[in-house]
Amino acid sequence: SYLQGKSDSRFGGDDHGHEEHHADEADDHGDEHGDEAHLPAFSGDSNITAVDFVYKWAPDGNYKERFLKLQMEYMYRREDGRIDLFHDESIEESSPYRGRQHGGYIQGTYRFLPHWQGSLRYDRLASSNRADEAEILDEAGLASDHDPWRASAAISWVPNEYTTLRLQYNHDRSLPRTDQQLFVQFIYSFGAHGAHHF
Repeated sequence: SYLQGKSDSRFGGDDHGHEEHHADEADDHGDEHGDEAHLPAFSGDSNITAVDFVYKWAPDGNYKERFLKLQMEYMYRREDGRIDLFHDESIEESSPYRGRQHGGYIQGTYRFLPHWQGSLRYDRLASSNRADEAEILDEAGLASDHDPWRASAAISWVPNEYTTLRLQYNHDRSLPRTDQQLFVQFIYSFGAHGAHHF
């Protein structure tokens, strides 16, 4: 089983309502930029380190009655270079840039009765980005003023390997404001497929 959900934030820096923030600043920068669009580009070195872990348990290997599955993933990215803001294919602004971002998730699924299982998940992103020109970070969507996170809980009924009915709740802080989400999901798989383990 899994918990679904998509983040409104990028791993390289959270959106943190940047479009709304940018719209609010349009008047302040109107004389300087007008309605011009600025496209950010990074040049330099980028290194990503990642680790993941999966643990599975089932009494006597019988996962249809009961099982426990724990999984996690962590990623760290280090960037050193410069950020350029382009307009009409020419560089309008530029600044040395140092970016550090890390994030991951931990999730557990437990089948407590045949056909019934519960899941918990927590995921989080954080960043520490620096540039000589702070406003370039805002323009590029790389400001570090919010660390998005989300906590989720779900219960699923799985009558067979083709069918899943899931009720899921998310407490979502992908943006600075809290978003309470409730999902009802029905999954049905068609067609032949090979045997698989949990």
